[in-house]
Amino acid sequence: MGLLEKQRGKCEIVEELKDKLLYYAIFQKQEIGFGIDYPIFNKLFSFGNTTEEAYETAKKELQEYINKLIAKGIKIPRPETAGEIELKANQSLHLIPVKVPGDNLE
Repeated sequence: MGLLEKQRGKCEIVEELKDKLLYYAIFQKQEIGFGIDYPIFNKLFSFGNTTEEAYETAKKELQEYINKLIAKGIKIPRPETAGEIELKANQSLHLIPVKVPGDNLE
């Protein structure tokens, strides 16, 4: 990968994270695929066949869930810290970017 491609990749990452908060998701390896748990949103669960699919599903599902809460007038909790989350042997922690307008945060 050349320098130009690396710079483009960095710009894409910065653009994806612009104006977004990062929430944690726990991916749990299962016999087939990955279960996705959102520690701060304990009523939300998702699934992906691969880690890439799980990540894309997590972004979509979490954003939709947050949008529904906002539509109901529910304030969104601020993201937790990694130190507050305990993982088991078959779990991994991932940051999921979502857009939450500032006036909707707790």
